[in-house]
Amino acid sequence: MKITIFVIFLLVFSCGMSREVFAEYPELIGRELTMHGPYSWQSLGVALSERKGDDLIYAYRMRDKNAFTAILESYDVLRVTKDTRVLVLDEELLKGKAHVVITSGIYKGMSGWVPIEWIKGNNRHYLSREGVGKNKI
Repeated sequence: MKITIFVIFLLVFSCGMSREVFAEYPELIGRELTMHGPYSWQSLGVALSERKGDDLIYAYRMRDKNAFTAILESYDVLRVTKDTRVLVLDEELLKGKAHVVITSGIYKGMSGWVPIEWIKGNNRHYLSREGVGKNKI
């Protein structure tokens, strides 16, 4: 009996809450947004494979400048300029990545994976400067 009441309470509670309460990001799928990277970077990367996208995101989040630069210079990543327009195909909020199609520039029509922070709500995203060292982003 207690379990049934608890399940009903959870259903009523979850139906009354909007998605924005549970997720930091509004629905991004199907929206055309502009990519923005940290600071005044002119080059950003769009990984052609999901695995390389995970590597790109990891290097970016760890602020490892050497690893991030090496990934950008690999053949598995398209090097695009900031303010490149993209159409979001899919988002994986828990993994922090989005699958996008580039809609402007020389790589128009190509698809790949980017950190979700770079397209979040079409706002500019900047990492905090604390802890920035010689080999840190």
